[in-house]
Amino acid sequence: MSIPAQYASTEELESFLGSPFAPGPFAFESAMAFDEREQLPEEALRLLDDWGLHRFYVPAALGGRLTSFEELASLTRAVSRRDLTLSIAHSKTMLGAVMTWVGGSRALQERMAGLIGGRHAIALALTERAHGSDLMATSTAATKTADGYSLTGEKWLINNATRSRAVTVLARTDERVGPRSLTLFVIDKDSLAEGAFEPLPKVRTLGIRGADISGLVLRDAITGGDSVVGAPGLGLELVLKGLFVTRTLTANLSVGAGDTALRVTLDFARARALYRGTVFDLPNVRTALVNGFVSLLVGECASICGSRAIHFVPEELGIVSAVAKHFIPTSMEALLQRLAVVLGARHYLREGHASGIFQKMLRDNALTSLFDGSTAVNLSGIGLQLRELLRQRRSTTALALFDVHAQPPPFALERIEPISRGNDTILSTGATIAARLAESGPELLGDCARRLVALLAELEREVEALTSGSRRQLLESPRMFALAEMYCRLHVAAACLGFWEANRARGDEFLRDGDWLVLALAQLLLLEMDDVRFEAVVERVAGRLIDLHERDALFSLLPLQCVTRLSRGYV
Repeated sequence: MSIPAQYASTEELESFLGSPFAPGPFAFESAMAFDEREQLPEEALRLLDDWGLHRFYVPAALGGRLTSFEELASLTRAVSRRDLTLSIAHSKTMLGAVMTWVGGSRALQERMAGLIGGRHAIALALTERAHGSDLMATSTAATKTADGYSLTGEKWLINNATRSRAVTVLARTDERVGPRSLTLFVIDKDSLAEGAFEPLPKVRTLGIRGADISGLVLRDAITGGDSVVGAPGLGLELVLKGLFVTRTLTANLSVGAGDTALRVTLDFARARALYRGTVFDLPNVRTALVNGFVSLLVGECASICGSRAIHFVPEELGIVSAVAKHFIPTSMEALLQRLAVVLGARHYLREGHASGIFQKMLRDNALTSLFDGSTAVNLSGIGLQLRELLRQRRSTTALALFDVHAQPPPFALERIEPISRGNDTILSTGATIAARLAESGPELLGDCARRLVALLAELEREVEALTSGSRRQLLESPRMFALAEMYCRLHVAAACLGFWEANRARGDEFLRDGDWLVLALAQLLLLEMDDVRFEAVVERVAGRLIDLHERDALFSLLPLQCVTRLSRGYV
């Protein structure tokens, strides 16, 4: 497979970042030093701007370079492989701006584009100390004035709250609690009177310890009416739509962390002598690392399909983003925990092997399942939609969504719907492919396909039984989270099937033969893997893992080169 055009910038960025084992601002050693001091790597942030990463947060129609969310997702992964503190701090500007791209006036969009183009960080201020993720309880108030609004209140646990130039703030414009009681404002700190804005002290955290996570206090902060995003009362709707985009992209933070964790664990396992061989020669270790590799490929498929869905089916992002935001970070957390067992004591060290980066990735990645909507929030969102999604499911084969060589349509964020209309193109396409493979596919792949078809039918029956009276029956059922979790697994399995079907004709032998797909489906569909038929599959996938490791290539289904090792002397 040739490199798809949207990934050329990833290899350029990888080259710019260089080896994380070489001295420099993007080295693991530097990331660890800043983490120990609980400081942001300011030089690295400036260098990312020098390269032009900030321009990928601004749509091309507004003078930026954002034309492909798939491209932006891949760039995020490249930075995250070095340091999640750095990647999160830089990419939070996209979170602060996205609601403006979704629903802001042209004039406000141009102002936002100018701020980002001028290398200013943007923050998003949603949460409050007393209310957490209950946005309907927002107490920060915006009072109408002759020329605009006056904002008063406190926002807390805000990333980039202090270092940002502008903040997108959710505030109450109607005392009555309801879906039209909240409004979004873009506040330029430089335009506020003295004393109208006060940053709160930095909050110390377990992971991303250097991040500017703090809060802010607004005291009669006067802003013009042209600072309103969309229109008064549309705040909650625009927040939902914007988070659908960023939740989909956030998953790549975890995939980047998983790549580094697997790479440094594999370095150790292949170099550590044990029992006249190496740690990697132990069957249980070899299988654990192969399964970790497959988990990364699964996360990549889900991420690629999710980011392409922003272009192809923006009206379905409510379900696509919830699946991606729940499944990928939590599966990467599980991956890192399994790899920690292989590393043994080294996973706990803050120095030594790979400068101690593994334990930092372990701590930092745990945060990604919390922001932009926690695991519980996303599973609840899936649960709300289960009945409609399963009742309205239809046979679909939309392979262009999965085909990385197919040019996606220009994104139209205004088409995002706050509530899903019931269709899930990714699941429908994957289920159609699975039904075909169940009838005539190769033995192991056919077994996996039949398992998917059976689980989907079982899920449909159970959801229908639980919602025979009303959807509320499902929401009040203790089974709701388990059913939502199974839906996630089926959706991600469908993404893997769709990716394989759409790209195998132009892929290399590994992608085309589908050994990785068999193991991916076995993981996702909870198949027992002690069947001797899986042993040869595991060995062939292990060969691919070693090949990519030797060639210093990304652990990916795409032919992407990365920059990692100078030598193996650090093991």
